[in-house]
Amino acid sequence: AEGKKLGKDAWKLYLKTPTQAVWHPWTKSTLYATWYCASNIFSVGVRIYGTIYVVAAVVKTKGKLSFKIITEEVLPNILRSSTFLGLYGALSFGLAAGVKALFSSHPIFRHQIFYEFYTHMGGVAFVPALVATLSLACERRHRYTELGIYMLQQSLLTLWNKWKQDTGMSPIPGFETFLFSLSLGYLVRQLHTGNKVPGLLGGMLKWLFRPEGNKTKVTDSSTSNEQQALSHAQESRKRRRRNTPLADAKRGFQLGLGMQSVQIVPKLLQGKIKEVLIKLFSMEFVLPIAILSVSVPAYRHILKILLKKRGHRSDEKVEEGDMISQLQSPQCIAASVVGLLFALIPSPALAVYVFGKAIEAAFYDACRRQIIRPLPLGDCIVMGVCSAIPIHMAVVQPHLVPRSYWNFLNRITNGKYGQVDRKHFKNIGWPRSMTLFS
Repeated sequence: AEGKKLGKDAWKLYLKTPTQAVWHPWTKSTLYATWYCASNIFSVGVRIYGTIYVVAAVVKTKGKLSFKIITEEVLPNILRSSTFLGLYGALSFGLAAGVKALFSSHPIFRHQIFYEFYTHMGGVAFVPALVATLSLACERRHRYTELGIYMLQQSLLTLWNKWKQDTGMSPIPGFETFLFSLSLGYLVRQLHTGNKVPGLLGGMLKWLFRPEGNKTKVTDSSTSNEQQALSHAQESRKRRRRNTPLADAKRGFQLGLGMQSVQIVPKLLQGKIKEVLIKLFSMEFVLPIAILSVSVPAYRHILKILLKKRGHRSDEKVEEGDMISQLQSPQCIAASVVGLLFALIPSPALAVYVFGKAIEAAFYDACRRQIIRPLPLGDCIVMGVCSAIPIHMAVVQPHLVPRSYWNFLNRITNGKYGQVDRKHFKNIGWPRSMTLFS
């Protein structure tokens, strides 16, 4: 009872506080603050998407970028994606400040039900961010899934951090490695059965592990059996040469070097030669490359042992089955064992990313087998809910949001998310809301 009385008193004090004292201390106008955030987000979006779409167009056309492609594809895509990002930021920020102003404008909103809605039902930022999903209408349809999967990873990390805080539970030793190895095993198994793993990760895994199980070569019916047997023998020899331990290690080394080089290119362009040289000779740079170089030959060797033990050939068709049989398959076990090597470089973000891709692959597999049916506008719903969770936590408890996403929010708003006065949210029921990153 005493806690409820304190909550009501804090709620009344919060309602008397001007909106600009909470959401935008740098200006008195909510409209100007919303426009400021939207314009900053749009300009940053133009730079981000401009680089992405121009590089993608150059790679797609193999360097032959024409004026027609720029005007008909590249520029419209940059404009649509940047407009979506700016409109989403304007709606989420403007609606959150507007709800605060609405609750402060009339005595009816001093009722307990509105206090509960604002503090425990997402009235602070979750509902405004959920409504801001309407800005997806500006974006291209095939981008909904990409955005939803990206925000799913951020929301999973946020909820994981909140669960650890609320339960007071210490991190489970090796949980990230277990999650990563199990997800990796399932994705590799999906590739062996001929199913597509979506996104960039699927292409990387397919190029790295080179699954050959369900590839069948179409032959002309007029060819003789001897010619077909000779062609099959030649393909087998090519496959063996392509999957030698040296070739596997080479692919792992190339992938690791490419991924690590992406991190040092910005510093190299900025002229920070000394930092680049220190990075090149550090274990943080070398260890992932070494792990990727060893992982593929180790996977091939473990898979060969498991197949021999079960009496299977490496080139025979991989049969599909239910989830349990897939997790018990030699391909899944071998990839999961290799995934344990990443205990040397534990990364919760990487584990959640691969786990999100495994969830996406399992969903598509279930839809293909007609176990479940796709939900109409399901990608929009996933995008809306999963984007509202970290946005809401970035307002009331920013220490729970992944560091990279928090930095991204401050970058696109020019640091305005960090200037929100969070002591008011602490008073109305969000403890530890003032804990920011050190």
